[in-house]
Amino acid sequence: MYKGAGMKKYIRKMLFLISALLFLGNLSHAQPIEYPIKAIVFDLDGTIVDSEHFWFSMFLKIVEDHNVTLDSNEQTELYNVMHGNTGMKILTWMKEKYALNESVEELQNTYRENSKIYYQGKITFVPGFESFFKCVHCYPLRFAIATNSGPFASGLTCKSVDLEEKFGAHIYHNQHVARGKPAPDIYLYAAKQLNVEPHECLAIEDSATGIKSAQAAGMFCIGLNRGDRSKVAQADLIVDSYDQIDLETLLRQDEEQLGVAYS
Repeated sequence: MYKGAGMKKYIRKMLFLISALLFLGNLSHAQPIEYPIKAIVFDLDGTIVDSEHFWFSMFLKIVEDHNVTLDSNEQTELYNVMHGNTGMKILTWMKEKYALNESVEELQNTYRENSKIYYQGKITFVPGFESFFKCVHCYPLRFAIATNSGPFASGLTCKSVDLEEKFGAHIYHNQHVARGKPAPDIYLYAAKQLNVEPHECLAIEDSATGIKSAQAAGMFCIGLNRGDRSKVAQADLIVDSYDQIDLETLLRQDEEQLGVAYS
């Protein structure tokens, strides 16, 4: 048996073990934190993947193959039209703007064939996205992609960087809904598929068109500035990179608090 100082040491050790067991027992019955924000919905091109330079080169190739040369200002105009719009809208605009003799459907076929040939190895993740996405997994969040791209372009991108591994079936394109961005349809659809209310979602966008769409759906929208701040000026929160997103603080805010904190 323990005596004197030895007994006291034994008692302290047992009390410590009992306290530790009680603490662990309480942890096992602890309820997970309920955050007001339950999901994050990402745009695709320019937000997850750095792909817009590639798509722009494909549209530019169509113009150049029709012996039309664009100066720097005209190229900027084409890029701005491309940003946030669907492929069919861009090709329709190009046909009218540059008097291209092919139908929009023929231009689309050419665009797709060229894309298949030149696409491989041209797409990378936006800097900071992968680290941010790992951080997202530390919270009880659902996540989806809501893109204005069609099934061809989004499918090509998803295969290139294996987004299905990250998002599973929750990758939604403009053919899932009646109206593309800036209408709210794609974001409303994504929220429904995630089984959450739109106001329980954060959206991350890099274009004015996408920001309008997310906000029209009732989501708090983070604007990711990729170089032209005017394109994300209407976002509820503007960041220059993913590492500027304080996810813990944002998730703890309810709809009213978000509106006050970032208004």
